[in-house]
Amino acid sequence: MDLRHEYKPVLIFLVSISLAEAATAAFVSIAVTYTTVVLEMEVKETGILIALVLFFGVPGSIIFRKVTDKVGVHRSYMMGLLYWGITTCIAPIFMNEPSHKNNSYLFGCFWGLGFGWLFPVQRACYCILIPGGSESELMGLYVCSERVSEANQRAPRGAKRLVLSMSRRFAPR
Repeated sequence: MDLRHEYKPVLIFLVSISLAEAATAAFVSIAVTYTTVVLEMEVKETGILIALVLFFGVPGSIIFRKVTDKVGVHRSYMMGLLYWGITTCIAPIFMNEPSHKNNSYLFGCFWGLGFGWLFPVQRACYCILIPGGSESELMGLYVCSERVSEANQRAPRGAKRLVLSMSRRFAPR
C-alpha cells in the first residue's frame, strides 16, 4: 500500500487528523494555564469548566449530525474546523481579566459543542475515504495518526528523563 500515490486523499486526511489532535491536546493544556493565570480561576472553577466542555460534547454530536446530514461529511468537517477556530480566536476578547470568569463557562459550552461536532465527523469522513478491502489496515493508520500528537507531546519529557538517567548511570565517579 502506497499512501503517497494510491491513497493520496487518505494521506492528506491523516495529516489533518494529526494536526487537529495536536491542536486539541495543546488547547486543553493552554486552557488550564490560561484560566489559572489570566482569569485567576481556582481548581474547582476550572474543573466545572472542563465538565461543561465534556457535557456539551453530547448535544454537539446530536445537533451537528443534522448539519452533517444536510451538507455532507467533508463540508461538515471543514465547517467544524472553522467553527472551532473562530470560537477559540474570539474567546480571549471576552475573557481577558479575572472579572470575565463567567464568560469562560459560556465558551466552555461552545467548545464542548465543537468537540462533539469534530470527533464524530472526523471518523465518518475517514470511513468514507477508505477504499474497500483496506478497512482494517487503514483504520490502524488512523489510530496511529491520532496518537502521533500524544507521542510528540510526551517525547521531550521522556527524552530528557532518558538522557538524565543515562548521564547519571554512565557519569564518571
